[in-house]
Amino acid sequence: MNPETKNQEQKPRTYKGRILFCLFIAFLIMAIGYIPLAYKAKFGIVDQSKFWDIQTNVTTSGTIEGSASEKFKPYSIANTLYFYVILNSPGDSVTYDVEIHNKGRLDAVLDQMLIDIDNDQNTNNAIRYTVSGVEKGYVLRAGQKATVRIKVEWDPAVTNVTEGAYSTILANFQFVQL
Repeated sequence: MNPETKNQEQKPRTYKGRILFCLFIAFLIMAIGYIPLAYKAKFGIVDQSKFWDIQTNVTTSGTIEGSASEKFKPYSIANTLYFYVILNSPGDSVTYDVEIHNKGRLDAVLDQMLIDIDNDQNTNNAIRYTVSGVEKGYVLRAGQKATVRIKVEWDPAVTNVTEGAYSTILANFQFVQL
């Protein structure tokens, strides 16, 4: 066997071997890169409750000032809080403490606070609200709790109402993944 022929036969094998080795390395890099992507994006069947679990609960029944009252005690369904307040005169208010708890393993950011006063009931616009404790962009770390105070009160600018004011109020705090 001629040494030149032997050298030419080895070149194709070496070239094919290099291509296979490069393909194997590329596949390995893609497989390793997919692992954090699959974990973050939650591909496949994953128990979401272990990662994302924001719970909202009213911790006080409502601190009443003046002649205000509640038609029913506040409650929460699917992280939406429901209140029904009756304000009889200027100076009346009801204050609620709301606890938001991030029971999941992911940090969350407050994207929106949606507080809705039923305008069909609040026809004289005498009811207003203030929220303190959190604001848009608030970061709620995994395992952390935040207390929000919602004060529903008679609007001092409204003075010509004689029959009082009442309304159902819904509060929803929408968080997004950080």
